[in-house]
Amino acid sequence: MTEIQIPTTLIAEIGSFKYWRNGAGEDNVEGPGDYMNGQGTTLLAQLAAGADAIFNLTCGQSPSLEIAVLVRLQNDYAGWRGIQQFCAQHGID
Repeated sequence: MTEIQIPTTLIAEIGSFKYWRNGAGEDNVEGPGDYMNGQGTTLLAQLAAGADAIFNLTCGQSPSLEIAVLVRLQNDYAGWRGIQQFCAQHGID
């Protein structure tokens, strides 16, 4: 059986995040696994549903929707990561 390869194009990269689109028009966002396995996936679902107030207020300031998504994820990740580091440094679970 021959495997069909669908070409994938990197659309944008912001900080720790990449936005990919394949030849079938399907989009994919890639980011740090520990974040994307929880909070990042939840935030992406909120963005897709139009339920994130921060994104809704700021997305028009980006040159494209893809960049707006990555900027929102990067900002949220920075806050999430900072809290993780703070808690680890101070023995907070």
